[in-house]
This record gives sequence, structure tokens and C-alpha cells, in this order.
Amino acid sequence: MRKSPELPNELCAQLGEAETFASAVKRLWRENKLAAASAIVILLFILAAILAPVLTPYTFDSMDLHNRLAPPSRAHLLGTDEAGRDVLTRMLYGSRVSLLVGIVPTVISMLAGAILGIIAGYNGGRTHCGRHAGVPVDVPRNGDNVYSR
Repeated sequence: MRKSPELPNELCAQLGEAETFASAVKRLWRENKLAAASAIVILLFILAAILAPVLTPYTFDSMDLHNRLAPPSRAHLLGTDEAGRDVLTRMLYGSRVSLLVGIVPTVISMLAGAILGIIAGYNGGRTHCGRHAGVPVDVPRNGDNVYSR
């Protein structure tokens, strides 16, 4: 570790070296192989969803009525459905929608939490934004009312 001339030795010892992405991946692989393998599988699923138009020669809505309910073959790796649509193509394109359904609400909630945290931090702790976050949980849904029983 290099020592900075303007920082005392004990501070340099506490700072340590910055961890690079490659060293973080190597450390994850050493410490938890199951988590690393799971991350690889998830990344492959995301990559397959993004590259769906490249991975399959069919569009998600192309129908071939002469090949209805065809078994798996070289032309259709997972076969076809009742309308003659390629099942693998439909799965890849459907995974794109599923990823968006999971990612978009997560990003929205992260932005809302960051905004509430910035407001609370700016006001010096005088604002407690956490009490407003529980409001949707407190609202009864589908006519469920604790007092009606």
C-alpha cells in the first residue's frame, strides 16, 4: 500500500486499497460459490431476454397454422403452441415483460426512498418521512375492516 505524504500512517492503514470490480467478483467466487453461480444464471436470463430478437428467427406473434402443437424439433426447439407460435420465442419475449415488471417498480421505489431521504437529511432530522411510507399498508383493502368483525 502506498503511503500518502499528507496523511498520517494510522489513517493510511485504516483506509486500505480500493476494491476493483474484478477483485470483488473474485472475492465473491471464493467466499460464496452458490451466490456467484446464481448471479451468473440470473445474468444469463437477463442477457437472453435482452437478446431475444437475435436468439430466435421468429417474431413473438408469427403464426404457422400448419405446425400447430408441433413437438420440439430443430426448427422449434421447444415446439409450438395451439396457434403454431414458437414456444421458445414466446418465452424469451415474455421474459422481457417479466423483467420490466420487476425492475420498474424497484427503480421507482428506490427513487422515492432517495427523495424522502434527501428531504429528511436536508431538514436536519426534523422531518421524519418514514411515517408516510406506511400509509398504503394501513389502508384496508377489499372491504377488510378490523372493526366490522
